[in-house]
Amino acid sequence: MEETASLVESLAQNGLPGCRATILGELLEIVVITEDVSNKSNIINRVRTVIDRAKPSEAKKLTIYVCKTGEQRVVWKKKFLLTGLLPPPPPPTRKAVLRRLGYGCLGLIGIFVVLRLNASILYPIFFQMAIKAQQAEAKVTLAAWIRDQMAYHTEKGDFASDFEKLPLFHSTETKLYSYKIVPQPDKNKSMMITAKSKKFGLRSYSAAVFQITQKNSEVTSVGGICQTNEPGSTPPSIPIAPRIGSTVKCPAGSHLLE
Repeated sequence: MEETASLVESLAQNGLPGCRATILGELLEIVVITEDVSNKSNIINRVRTVIDRAKPSEAKKLTIYVCKTGEQRVVWKKKFLLTGLLPPPPPPTRKAVLRRLGYGCLGLIGIFVVLRLNASILYPIFFQMAIKAQQAEAKVTLAAWIRDQMAYHTEKGDFASDFEKLPLFHSTETKLYSYKIVPQPDKNKSMMITAKSKKFGLRSYSAAVFQITQKNSEVTSVGGICQTNEPGSTPPSIPIAPRIGSTVKCPAGSHLLE
């Protein structure tokens, strides 16, 4: 009795006053008395909502009887199983499907645009970083050979014409650069080593060492490395020997590395 009374109260709160509910074993019967008996879907949905919330303990079947106010006859009735009372959601309409597809496509397009923008911004940065890392090979190698040539001149009185004569022999051919000693007219006073790039985007280099006589007649070694201003496989020509107290001067199209 308490369970049916609770159902009747819930039906009334859900817009169906004047209902009666009876539970007979596994059968739940609900009598709906209303003026608007033609709106079947509205009545069924209201009853289903209440039953789904209440969940009668023993009932497994539901029969809805609909009567018109002031009349004793049943206008129409509907039977249901109490499993899955609420109907499944209707399938999406064609318009809804197209709308979701449209949003999905717009999202993909947006992601694609963002990735392209990031790539266009980041790729040049990463490319320049890779170029600088690869060019570092030539700078480090030439700097080491300049030191070796200075040490060799101090000991032998002239510059080495062959890499194998230097204390630390380095490979003259790598994947990135080709190294070469360029003989000078007076090998006692100057020497030049070039680094020719083998890869697109890399710059080429020339290193030189000069013997400079100071004002006090002391002879010192002055060296420097020239880097081309633009990428290319042609190293700079022989740098210009420095004057007393100055540094090596690079030829046109190149500049001196610090």
